[in-house]
Amino acid sequence: MVQHSILGNLITPKHFVRFYDDDDALVKEVAQFISSGFLAGHGGIVIATQPHRQALERRLIASGCDLAAVLQTSRYVALDAAETLSRFMVGGWPDETRFSEVVGSLIASAEERHSWVRAFGEMVAILWAEGKQDAAVQLERLWTRLCEARTLSLFCAYPIQYVQKEESSNHFMDICTEHSQVLLPNPLNTSSSL
Repeated sequence: MVQHSILGNLITPKHFVRFYDDDDALVKEVAQFISSGFLAGHGGIVIATQPHRQALERRLIASGCDLAAVLQTSRYVALDAAETLSRFMVGGWPDETRFSEVVGSLIASAEERHSWVRAFGEMVAILWAEGKQDAAVQLERLWTRLCEARTLSLFCAYPIQYVQKEESSNHFMDICTEHSQVLLPNPLNTSSSL
């Protein structure tokens, strides 16, 4: 199912993807996803680029989130996407054992403290930008398995220009197949559903 926004839904999909064309709109959506999780007693994990982490934290603070408190109690964990990715890549490919050690253990630790975990990740987009589409698809598959095994909702994101090229169409379909919902940019940059 393809939609423009799902964040108004009461039940968040386990693994969904946003193809976006506006960084500010993406950050707003991620902030809503994470902050609504805090209100529900969920933990929040963000594995993103530095600009997106900083913008997200500014937005969380502006919305009234006590960022220092959620960081101190580990309700919120923010990691750099490139650094985290480097910890489980072997020869340009996501190593399943290392992924489990690095990311799986992070999710398991959060799961012990919270009724549910909401995560946002951009590691797949980094791989795509590096021309490693097959590795991005494999990483999505590892995430799908993790989502199936854990009390986890994962929000993935790719800039839409990465997948608009004709040569990426098969990889685009593979990415979509790994997600329970696919979100496309809204032409009006609003949060209406199809």
